[in-house]
Amino acid sequence: MDRGKSYTLKHFMAEGVPRSTIYGILQRFHDKLPASRKSGSGRPPSKLPPRKLAALRHLFDHKDGISQRQAARKLNCGLMTVNDALKKLNIKARKKKRIPQRTAKQISDAKRLCGRLYRKFSKRCWIIDDESYFTLTHSTINGNNTFYTSNIADTPPSVKFSTKKKNCAGASYSLYSSNYDENYVFWPDKASSHYANNVLNHLRQKDIHFVEKEDNPSNLPEARSIEDFWDILKGKVYANAWKAENTRQLTNCIKLCLRNIDRDLVQRLAEGTKKRIDHIRRHGVIESQ
Repeated sequence: MDRGKSYTLKHFMAEGVPRSTIYGILQRFHDKLPASRKSGSGRPPSKLPPRKLAALRHLFDHKDGISQRQAARKLNCGLMTVNDALKKLNIKARKKKRIPQRTAKQISDAKRLCGRLYRKFSKRCWIIDDESYFTLTHSTINGNNTFYTSNIADTPPSVKFSTKKKNCAGASYSLYSSNYDENYVFWPDKASSHYANNVLNHLRQKDIHFVEKEDNPSNLPEARSIEDFWDILKGKVYANAWKAENTRQLTNCIKLCLRNIDRDLVQRLAEGTKKRIDHIRRHGVIESQ
C-alpha cells in the first residue's frame, strides 16, 4: 500500500488482515501503547491456592468422567490454569483399556479362580506371559475413553478398563521373562499354544511352577498387570500422534521405548499382581460390582 494514502477497514480486510487484528492495533493506538509488545507486559500467570489444588487432585486423580473445562468452571479459573496445575501434580490423561465382552460363566468363574490362584501362589512372585498388538497409527484408540491418574498402578480397574467386544489387528509383540527361581510362578495367557503338550512337558521337566489351564481365568486383563505395561509402552510409542511408515520402523520404535522405560515402574506393576487377584476374589469383576 502507498504511504500517505487513506485506507478504510475494507481495504485492510481485502488484503487478508483479520478484523480482530485491525481493532487490536487501533485499541493499542488509542491507549497510547507501543506497536510492539514489551516482554513481561502480559497477564501474570495464575496459580491455584493450596485448597483448590487439593480439590483439583480429588477431582482428577484415579478418576474418569471429568474434563478440564468442567474443572475450570467448578474452580472458577482458566482452562490453562487447570492444565498447568495437573502437570504440577503429575496427573496425566490416559486411554482406557478395553475388556473383551465376557460370558456369564467367565464372570462367575473369575472370582472362584482368583481365589484358587491366591491360595496356591500368594507367596510367590509372578512371571506373566502375554502379547499385544501394535498398528502403524494406533487408530483403535478414540478420544472419548480417558481417565486421569498420577500412578497407574494405584488406579482402580473400574476406572482403567471399559468393556467392548474383542477386535484385534496389526503386528504382535510378546513380553516374557527367561529367568526362573523356585519362588516364581509362570502365568501364561490362556491361549491353546501356551498349553500345548510340548510346552507343558518342558515346564514339568524343569519343575517350573505354572498356572494350570483349568485354574487360569479367561478374559481377565484387570488381574494381569502386564496390561498396564502395554498401555504405558503404547503411550510412549505413539506419543505426539506418531505414525510409523512401515513395520520395520514400528519395531525399531518399540525397541527404543522398551530400552528407555522406567524399570522401577515395571517392577511396581508386577508386584501389584497379588493385590489385583485378591481384589477380584473378594469383590468379583467390574460387571458384578
